[in-house]
Amino acid sequence: MTKDINMQHMTMKEYVSIALLGELITKESIWESMGKGETTPQDVVKQSFHWAELWMLAREERDAKT
Repeated sequence: MTKDINMQHMTMKEYVSIALLGELITKESIWESMGKGETTPQDVVKQSFHWAELWMLAREERDAKT
């Protein structure tokens, strides 16, 4: 397993997902939900990729208008 992530080889979607994940894991409600077993760490990661996908779609729509 690779221990170092070289950001120059990341896609924009991966980069945005990591930024979103960084925000999500600072939320107390996320930790409480995981503590109760309502949410798994995998769910949080999947959600960050989902939101990154939405961000990319909005970005493409904006760029198409310019």
